[in-house]
Amino acid sequence: MHRFLYFSAAIICGFSILTAFRPALQEDGAKPESAQCLVDSIGSAEPMRSALLGVLAVKGDCDTILSYNPYNKLLPASNTKLITTGIAMLQLGPDWQFTTTLQSNSSICNGELNGDLYIVGGGDPTIGANYDGTPKLEETFTQWKAILDSLGVKKINGKVIGDGRYFEGDPIPDSWAIFDMGYDYFGACEALNVYQNTIRIKIPGGAAPDQILSGPISTKPELPWLNVESEAVTTRGLGNKLYAIPGILRPCAYVKGTLGVKHKAAYLKITNNFPAYTCAQLFHNFLVNNGFEISDGYADVGPLGNVRTDLNNPHQGPDAQTGMAVLGSTRSVPLKQIITDCNRDSDNFYAETLLRTVGKNVLGAADYKTCKAGRDTMFRRLGLELRNGCNLVDGSGLSRENNVSPDFFVRFLKAMSKTPVFPHYLESLPQPGKGTLEFRLKSEPDSLKQRVFMKSGSMGGVVCFSGYILPQDGNPENTIIFSIMTNNVSGPASHVYKLLESIIARLAREN
Repeated sequence: MHRFLYFSAAIICGFSILTAFRPALQEDGAKPESAQCLVDSIGSAEPMRSALLGVLAVKGDCDTILSYNPYNKLLPASNTKLITTGIAMLQLGPDWQFTTTLQSNSSICNGELNGDLYIVGGGDPTIGANYDGTPKLEETFTQWKAILDSLGVKKINGKVIGDGRYFEGDPIPDSWAIFDMGYDYFGACEALNVYQNTIRIKIPGGAAPDQILSGPISTKPELPWLNVESEAVTTRGLGNKLYAIPGILRPCAYVKGTLGVKHKAAYLKITNNFPAYTCAQLFHNFLVNNGFEISDGYADVGPLGNVRTDLNNPHQGPDAQTGMAVLGSTRSVPLKQIITDCNRDSDNFYAETLLRTVGKNVLGAADYKTCKAGRDTMFRRLGLELRNGCNLVDGSGLSRENNVSPDFFVRFLKAMSKTPVFPHYLESLPQPGKGTLEFRLKSEPDSLKQRVFMKSGSMGGVVCFSGYILPQDGNPENTIIFSIMTNNVSGPASHVYKLLESIIARLAREN
């Protein structure tokens, strides 16, 4: 009898524990539990109970339909891009375009430019970018060559110089982890960019274990000035733990880690810390291959304002020219396309460029301190009081010094919904089944997924979703604006995603 009672008690306790770890199942015909009850049950069980969870969802102007620690300031990760792209759209307009100009102070006579040709960047992040609808690099170079053709130039008695002086200050915030530079998501931007400021490195495999992978190592684009050194070694099998660290002050990169011998080759992408120099080299080569004569090679304008021909001696060279005549210019695709690519692909590089452009446009400078002040100016324009709910130091969300509350995200998204640019802004946001949301809400019907517009954000221990859920009745006043943020979550991210997706799906079904 005692054993029977103990056994019965164990079954009851076990059932109670299981139900505490997941939303309660509904009996057929029973009314589903509300979104608020669902969030309460998720927040009271692991893994959320020992983590940080903040949720807010509102409908219309004032109806709060879901709230759970809405004022907690949390790491937003790539949800930061919602703010960056929103203020850029508002300040610059959906049809705004970046401009790149060719400039010189030299005369043109008998088909010869008697001096240096400057490629003056205006921050355009799309030069050579790999997005549908964005011109390929050769197309852009063809446009630049057409400017010279229209002036009859066939020979340059000087250098082709990449000029990124339009953006002041360091290209990255102080709070970014330098180790991240070994990855293509790093996002450092300057005023003259090319190939999203990344370099692709090809490392050939080894024939036997415990060999140094020393070459021949190649890069794309081909950069004769970049010195790539390898300390990586081969191991047995198929493992790949290679990484690369680019030089900050010198044109070099170091490949480290291990690669299994079954790999014939491996590829890495790293940050290019010399994009203006690279752009000048590539355009110089393009012109030479198209019959131009260029007497003095290529160079860039260094941080000290000098013309650098040798990156290993960065402080040598004459002062760069100022006040030059504009020979011609080209423009990027419209901002609405850039913002769409930024949000749907969660492009850190694009986001940082947009933030620095807003800082330059609003307050006249692109250093990160000014960019922060420019962003606060845009918040005031939207009628937002910070009220300790937002502190951002970058535009992409890569910094771990960012913190934003769900309350602030909802207030920002609500304010954006009342602006003239909102249709373009909404259209730029990812939807389940597309882009970075390809695998989100996978089991839900298309009729539900088509009403959800949101941005994801993730990094170690962080998963967030913020955005809009359009109503089934088509009445804009019934649109749900939401932000769901988690920090310090242990365990597999896949489980966290399922929990947060269940909240979003429940909100959508109630709308």
